[in-house]
Amino acid sequence: MANKVTEETLRLNIIINGDAGRKALLDQEEVVRKNSERLKEMQSELKKLESQGDQSSNKYKKLTKSIKEQKTTREQNKTSLEQLRRQQSLTSMTIEEMRRHSTQLRSALSKAVPGTENYKALSLELQKTNSRMRELEVQSKQTDNTLCGFAGSMQDYIIGAVTYEHRYNK
Repeated sequence: MANKVTEETLRLNIIINGDAGRKALLDQEEVVRKNSERLKEMQSELKKLESQGDQSSNKYKKLTKSIKEQKTTREQNKTSLEQLRRQQSLTSMTIEEMRRHSTQLRSALSKAVPGTENYKALSLELQKTNSRMRELEVQSKQTDNTLCGFAGSMQDYIIGAVTYEHRYNK
């Protein structure tokens, strides 16, 4: 039976084959994910207390305070994650990260005042990002064409060998 590829396996490969910046980014993403999960659990527990009519209990008040703290922590972690993403160079981004970055740049560019330094900087960054994505797309197509050509050649070879074997070994 084939081994099942899991998210943990992929993350491990990225960390091993990647760089320290990528590892820090993945670690921060994991922290944000865990914070969000914990917040959902706490909110669910709060709803249970509300449905039981325990809004005046100490447990309810403590839980409400904990939720506020958890939200603050989550926002701080998200801010830290965004800072790590901004520090990442285009050459170390995945295609999905570049798409997300491009979308964010387009959104910021649409809100910027044309002709300002900020507008020019955003426009330049968007051009660089789109250029890098096109470059990777071309490389991907070239690799695909190479592999397809190789597979076609192998298929022709195998068909020829089987046909030869079938004709002369009866």
